[in-house]
Order: sequence, then structure tokens, then C-alpha cells
Amino acid sequence: MRNRGCPLNSTIGDYPDYGGDSSGTVQVSEASDGTGLTVTYLLNNVQEGRLHASITKYEGYYGNASDVSGNVTITQVDDTSIGIYYALSNLIPNDSGNMSIHEGTSCSNVGDDYYNPTVNSSDPWDSAPQYTADSVGNASGYFTFDSGYAYANNTGHAFVVYDGSDTSIGCGILNALTFGLHIHEGTTCSDASEVGDHYYQENVTQNTDPWINATYTPDGTGSASGFYVIESGYTCDNNEGHAFVVHGISAVRIGCGLLEEVGGNSSSPSSNSDTGDSDSDSDDGGGGGGDNNTLIVALGALFGSLMLLAIAGMVYASYMAPEQVAMREACKAKGKGYSTFGIEKNGESL
Repeated sequence: MRNRGCPLNSTIGDYPDYGGDSSGTVQVSEASDGTGLTVTYLLNNVQEGRLHASITKYEGYYGNASDVSGNVTITQVDDTSIGIYYALSNLIPNDSGNMSIHEGTSCSNVGDDYYNPTVNSSDPWDSAPQYTADSVGNASGYFTFDSGYAYANNTGHAFVVYDGSDTSIGCGILNALTFGLHIHEGTTCSDASEVGDHYYQENVTQNTDPWINATYTPDGTGSASGFYVIESGYTCDNNEGHAFVVHGISAVRIGCGLLEEVGGNSSSPSSNSDTGDSDSDSDDGGGGGGDNNTLIVALGALFGSLMLLAIAGMVYASYMAPEQVAMREACKAKGKGYSTFGIEKNGESL
């Protein structure tokens, strides 16, 4: 039987029927302050990181596209190239315009176009692909772009949308999307229907799901590492055997692993210190017949002593030697009867 304890480890693999290649490790331990859990993770091949901006009206603009809205998502293509997805609404119908990432980190002070001048001799955003709105003012599409800055360098910067006259009409800040990673009620990763919901005690967390804020941020290649502290209402060892689930975009479940005790193995029986007698436990039924063995050996020895007295006609004084032999053998048998070899109590070796 394995001794329960912490920390707990989980080896992450693909979630049932997800069809990806998720991998990594997670460790759950008691928080250093004695309250809650510390969750440490190292993930690979999860969904790639994304920067996202919600586009709203550019500050101070009140033109024909003053209700502009939409979303922009950026992914990593290679070391310096990014992929830009956009879906915009309430643009000027049938209009075309530019889009660009800016130096500023606020839509109230966007600054100039953001590019690396050591890589580009002129502003590459001037020649970036434009959007073209349909008859009701919607536009969507995708293009790749190399500004000389890597994917992660664009985090926190302003994304600006222009109309056909090069007027700024929309803006949003690019922030990294975070995804969830949580302990679940289920104790399997082989059947998606049995993984269950998040694992926590409502009476401790005031009926609030603490796992909602337990997230990770993957980089552009789908790797992530870090830790967080959470109070779920359960101690560390209460989580043993439960499923640890890694989520992706739109909370889709992409990875799973069971939490197990670090280094946990079935305990082996303790060794017998009486190594001088190789058959010491072969007939004691696992240690339960020690008293019977002692009685049998003692009676046998006593019977032998009496036979010796009858045959030899020895006087009382000579009787003591075989009695001492009998007592010695009885003590040896008793010792063997109380051997702990192979004995278990409540499933654990003594």
C-alpha cells in the first residue's frame, strides 16, 4: 500500500479525443504559509500563445465609424514574423483602410508605428495589407507581417484601425490570452465523461469557484511554466488521484494527468533479522501461528527428554540438561513466531 502524502505530481498527456500533442508536468504541494496549495507547472505542445485586442472607438473620433468594434488576434509565425487575424464591425461600408501596432501602451497615447529600425530602413506598416469592409461595414481576414520584433515584444502595445482617409477610428491594447489549468473532481483521464467539474469545497470558498482565476500564459510556441497559489478548501493529499486538466482557447480541454504521490510505490515487506534459519517463516501462515509453533516444539522437546530419562535411568540431577535444551528450542520457536516478515497491519508492513 502506498503511503499518502505530498507533494503530488501529474504527467500531462492529451485529453481524451482532443487529438493534440500536449505534454508536461504539474506538481501540487502545500503552500509555504500553510494555507492553500502551490501549483507549479511546466507545459509543452499546448495551444500556442495569442495576443488579443478588443477594438473600440478611437478616443476623440466621432465620424461615420464611431461605433467601430471587433477583435484582433496575433500569433507567432517565426522569430520576427507574426500572424494577424481581424474581425471588425461598424466600419464605413465598402471602405478600405490600414491597421498597425503602435509604440504606445494606451489608446489615449498610441505614439508612432511600432517596428524595429535596425531591421527595417523604413516603416513597414505603410505597406501592410489593408482591410476592405463589405456593404454593411464588416471586415475580416488574416495576414502575416514582419516588423522586426518578435511576437512577445508586441504585448501591451496599441493596435490602431484607420479609415480610407488615414484617420484613426478604432483602437485596442494587445494582451496575452490566459488559459485555465485546474484540478477536477474525476479520478480518470481515460474517459472524458468522468473527469467532472472543478474540485473545491463550496463551504470553504464561499460558493465561489476558486479555479476560475487559475491560469497560465503560453508563449508563441505553445510552452509555459510558472506557479500559482490557490485555496480550494482541500489539503494537498485530498487531491491525490484526481485529474489535473489543462485548458486552451474557449476553455477547451486539451491536456490531462492524474495527481500521484511523488515517488510513491507499493511498500515491500520488512526483512527478517533471523537470517540464520532459512525456513523460519515457511509454516507460520504469515505470522499468525507463533503460539502454536511454540507449544508443539516445547512438547516435542519435553517428550524427548522423558524418553531419555526412561531409557537411561538417569538421576534427577542429569534431567536438567535436556530441559535446558527444550527451553532453548522453545525460545527460538517463540522468537520465530513473532517475526514481522510478511506481516501487514491495515495493509502496511510493520
